[in-house]
Amino acid sequence: MNIENNFKNRLYGLLAILAVIGGIYCLAFYKSNEQVIKDTMATVLKDADGAKYIFSKPKTDYSGIKEICAKINAKNGFGAYAGYTTYYFKIMPSGLVGYSKMGDTEIGSFSFKCYW
Repeated sequence: MNIENNFKNRLYGLLAILAVIGGIYCLAFYKSNEQVIKDTMATVLKDADGAKYIFSKPKTDYSGIKEICAKINAKNGFGAYAGYTTYYFKIMPSGLVGYSKMGDTEIGSFSFKCYW
């Protein structure tokens, strides 16, 4: 009986340590919605560091997909700000991002309301 209790205590201790390590690991690699969007747009914009962002409140659907609108003011080829353009983003639980510019008809699934 004493051996069983000792084994259980060690097992619970090991599980607690693994839970703490897993939580720290998740926090270390967690990115905010805003950072995910900025990282995605950094591959598209000419001067990603100079871009200005205004984010809507995120809306999460039943499957965990987050829908966010962002107004982005980026510099054009002449170095001047071109004005804010609204983009629609969907952030999947896996971290993959889909986006569409307001008015684009290529991605028909982006039909949600922005909550500014």
